Amino acid sequence: MGVESVQHFLFYCPKWRNERTKLREAMADRWGDLAYALGGWSGRRDRRNSRFVDGPREKWKPNLKIIKATIQFVIKTKRFQPKATIAEYTEGIEARAIEDTRVSGEMVVSDDESVGSSL
Repeated sequence: MGVESVQHFLFYCPKWRNERTKLREAMADRWGDLAYALGGWSGRRDRRNSRFVDGPREKWKPNLKIIKATIQFVIKTKRFQPKATIAEYTEGIEARAIEDTRVSGEMVVSDDESVGSSL
């Protein structure tokens, strides 16, 4: 299996065909323009008049409607969900804090309820 690129995920992967309908509608004739989908100035030129499709770079502003549609697509796919819940993340922070105090030499109660300190 090959590496999945951002462009493949957003525009071409058949697995997400139904989820990307609104994104495709929002992007219209800019479909497939990765920079535009992510809020960047693309540097593309119009084939008819060779002007930049986003206008001059110094006057350019991202299209928030397109950025919102891109984010909504990503959310719909559930493709980039965090691996840990907030509770699991918090427990991890607490576990690291306990380990940090053990390493610093402070008296702490260990997991097996015995008391120890480092010298």
